[in-house]
Amino acid sequence: MAYGNNNRVVLTGQYFTSWGSPALAADTNGWIAEIAYIPFITSFSPGWPWFNTRIGLQYTWYEKVNGVSAGASSNNTLFAYIWLAM
Repeated sequence: MAYGNNNRVVLTGQYFTSWGSPALAADTNGWIAEIAYIPFITSFSPGWPWFNTRIGLQYTWYEKVNGVSAGASSNNTLFAYIWLAM
């Protein structure tokens, strides 16, 4: 889902779950939320369409890790990124 002028701000949400052997984080689930800004999305941008940038924040929070919900939030993660593509 994209919001804002020319769809420059993108909001994303997702539920995830995984299962398998205990060595591979069995029975883990949680949520991922992301907000991203795409500054050069129109043809009025310098270098368009060859220069693309995306700046964002992604937060992952866990409800259960390895089948245990107690202490799962200690694995929560905030990820900031800048993507450049040509």
